[in-house]
Amino acid sequence: AGHIASSQSTLTCEDVRATQGSGGAINASSVQLREGSSAAIRNSSAGIHGGAIRAGELVLAASNCSGLDVVAQAGAGGFVHAAGVSLSESAVLSVEKAKASTSGGGVFTGQLGVNASALSVVGAAAAAGGSVYANSVSVVDGTVAAQNGAALESGGCFMLTQLQASSSSVAFLNCSAGANGGCLGLFSSGTLAFSSNSTASFENCQAQGSGGAVHFELSGSASGRRMDDATPPFTVAQSSFSCTGSQAVQGRGGAVLAPSVEFRGAALNIAGGSAAGDGGCLWTMDALVEESSTVTSTGCTAQGDGGAWMVSGTLTVVSGTVRVEDAIADSGGGLRVTGSAVVSGELNANNCTARANGGGFSMSAL
Repeated sequence: AGHIASSQSTLTCEDVRATQGSGGAINASSVQLREGSSAAIRNSSAGIHGGAIRAGELVLAASNCSGLDVVAQAGAGGFVHAAGVSLSESAVLSVEKAKASTSGGGVFTGQLGVNASALSVVGAAAAAGGSVYANSVSVVDGTVAAQNGAALESGGCFMLTQLQASSSSVAFLNCSAGANGGCLGLFSSGTLAFSSNSTASFENCQAQGSGGAVHFELSGSASGRRMDDATPPFTVAQSSFSCTGSQAVQGRGGAVLAPSVEFRGAALNIAGGSAAGDGGCLWTMDALVEESSTVTSTGCTAQGDGGAWMVSGTLTVVSGTVRVEDAIADSGGGLRVTGSAVVSGELNANNCTARANGGGFSMSAL
């Protein structure tokens, strides 16, 4: 396949198809749109990969690209299938009504970079990674939004190994997964980090398994703990994270299930989370809250233990605040720690109920 490079140009494709191959509209080694170029692809399908575009790389710089009603019928990447996708210089990539039979209803790629640009995926579906399936996603001074994403398996919006957002906005709305991770599904070696005044919001996310909004695969020992890693699996630093109305229908971690979490100078608000197992808001093995972080959980319920939080290892609160309100569970109506809790900050529980022990907190050692 050849190379496509466009500058200050317009490209349109409508009602196009590659019935038994890949790249319903475009098949190329490289697709580059620069300097005010625009591309619009509608009603495009491929028999295998890349309902609209199949390429070694897709590069958008100071350009716009959109896709509507695109399908990869027997493969991955409902809109684009590429080794790398790069957005820079206020580029915009928007995909709506996209579907792939395997992975990445909107985008399937190894590396996705959003630098001072915007990515939007609405109404995408796949077996895994309803909106995006990637190895790593980097967002710097950018915006990523996914809405109405659905996966038959895990990762209702994104299925990936790594997501790092710095000085960026990331938002997920009305996403669902038939297994785990209603919004984000991360592989066992995965990392999720929000830093430098980023904002992350999750609303109305549902997983039939565990991790209503965010789920990390657990591997290794029975505990799967990774606190010795240089980078904790889930980190929020000098940033905000909010999650409303998330649900783990048959599992644990109504909002988040992660091996370990670290909150530094962060503001977290989780409301209305529910789990059939433990941890109506959060299920983790180890948690660190420090640098004046404030973590608030409101109206969360667990059919098991830990109405808001379930920590199966160590909870450490250093110069931070953990607030739990209106939570219900078997033991630890607000918070359940089966290991130890080391607290030199604040733990607050208000109007919490345990069906068994510890209406506010249930801890093995404090």
